[in-house]
Amino acid sequence: MIRAEPPEEKDISGRWEDIHDRLDRLEARQAELLEDIKVVREQLLVIGGVLEQVRDKRLIGWSRPPTSGPGLLLYRFFELVRSPGEALAFLSELERHARELSRRTRRSGAAAPWQLEFSYPTYLRRLTGALRELLFGKAAPHYRIVHRGSRRLAGRRRKVLHVIPNLNIGGSTQLVIDLIEYLGLENEMQILTAKLPAGGAPVGAITHLVPLGSRAPAFAHVLDAFAPELVHVHYWGGSDEPWYAEAFSALSGRNLPTVENVNTPVPPLRDPAVNAYVFVSDYVRTHFAADLDPALAHVIHPGIDRAVFQSGAIARASDADAADTVIMVYRLERDKLDDASIEVLIEIARQRPATRFLVVGDGPLLDLFVQRTIESGVRANFEFTGSVPFAALPELYGRAGTFIAPVVRESFGQVVPFAMNMGLAVCGNDIGALSEILDGTETLGRDPADTVAKAVALLDDAERRVALGERNRTRSAMFGVEQMVEHYAELYEGLVPALDMPGFPPARIFR
Repeated sequence: MIRAEPPEEKDISGRWEDIHDRLDRLEARQAELLEDIKVVREQLLVIGGVLEQVRDKRLIGWSRPPTSGPGLLLYRFFELVRSPGEALAFLSELERHARELSRRTRRSGAAAPWQLEFSYPTYLRRLTGALRELLFGKAAPHYRIVHRGSRRLAGRRRKVLHVIPNLNIGGSTQLVIDLIEYLGLENEMQILTAKLPAGGAPVGAITHLVPLGSRAPAFAHVLDAFAPELVHVHYWGGSDEPWYAEAFSALSGRNLPTVENVNTPVPPLRDPAVNAYVFVSDYVRTHFAADLDPALAHVIHPGIDRAVFQSGAIARASDADAADTVIMVYRLERDKLDDASIEVLIEIARQRPATRFLVVGDGPLLDLFVQRTIESGVRANFEFTGSVPFAALPELYGRAGTFIAPVVRESFGQVVPFAMNMGLAVCGNDIGALSEILDGTETLGRDPADTVAKAVALLDDAERRVALGERNRTRSAMFGVEQMVEHYAELYEGLVPALDMPGFPPARIFR
């Protein structure tokens, strides 16, 4: 029989240490693998977010046509071959649309009725433009950063990251652009967004793309790379809510001063990371965040470039056509307006046939609005312009003496300060922030009938209309873009004080 001798204590100790060493190496390797898995997972989340955005946009296959280039032209050709009847019907509708937008309102004298005059040059321009967009895609506007204002660098530049779901043309994007243009010399500003417009990122601004569907690590990657000292979130809720939630998840625990701008009539996204909530009107603050700590709540009205919207009140008062002209400038979509918004204008035209309406804007409601004026027998009182370049707005405002806002929702609305700065009287529904902008409800109706009555009374009293226009012009000074950026500069300074550079003299800028 062979009897095994027990190992010596020294051998046991050595083996035990060897086992411990192996376990330590395994644990270290496991930690490395877990870190690698984390990195891969983050990369997959980013890729998944991109795929989610592609799916949401339905760009796989031709379930939605290409937006420009040869692909769009080829798509249109196949559509014509596949469904010639539908394609021809669409072209017929396009021609009718161009024809309606080419009718201009004219009258032979102040006492004469308004008549429609067909403009062939406008018709050809509209039709060829529509066909060009159909075949080659719509021209893509884009922003170009131009530094403005008088504020200058006082020390090291504060690093600010603007977080906004998309950079489509609109008020929220314009706010970001204004802040970069007016405060960009004293703040290093970059943008984090989920979607770029067709024209691409703003020229002159560093923009990070974190697509819809992305998770917190994708946002964290941008935060780590840029290392902002202040984050400015531009919030409007809606379908972009999950994207905002991931952004705030990435901010959690970083102790970064954070501003949340609430740009639409929605409750703010409340988060412990937010140090200041900025509302575009007191109406939004009181109706959607009345219980918010007053120390956290700020109201900063959007600003307009007052130098662009100027005109002489004397010239307007002596122009009979302008005195009888009412202008409405909105996207004709079911956000601020609804199907019944045109009915107020139609009733004014019925009660006061001398009134002409300039309806500026395009959208799903346009055809309905045109059809309702035809059915109501007042088509000759309406001139529909469709969409126009921003630079054309002052001239259109200059053709009117009164602005009307038949809105059903309104958080602020810069089109009203545009009108005020040009000396127009303003009437409309007592909705949202309109009474706050005008500082009263004198010309705002409680319901459609009251709005009609107040509008007719205003149009029939030229002296009062001109006086209100001048009062509006004076009040519009508080809505200048310069005033707005000063308020934001003070807010930034309060959250992240001036960043001095010890040992260096004050900075001087040479041009």
